[in-house]
Amino acid sequence: MFLSLWDSDENVKNSAKEFVKENFSSYQETKNLWVEAGGKASMISDTHDANVRWGDLFRKMEAGAAEPIKLILAALEIYPFNKILL
Repeated sequence: MFLSLWDSDENVKNSAKEFVKENFSSYQETKNLWVEAGGKASMISDTHDANVRWGDLFRKMEAGAAEPIKLILAALEIYPFNKILL
């Protein structure tokens, strides 16, 4: 369900992105989630600003570097039943 919403509903997409930025803000948390979603660790910028780091990764994800549904499923493993992610 989320995959189709990711492609069609900007509000849902933006809410999920904000949740990820806020709750996976450290470099290590970002790396763990990104790699779990199928992304390569080497794609993660070494910036201290989580907004910049995730903004870059979201652009890469939309270009095919990782699958949005895998990112959400990995986040749900840590935050099960989160209404923003569901």
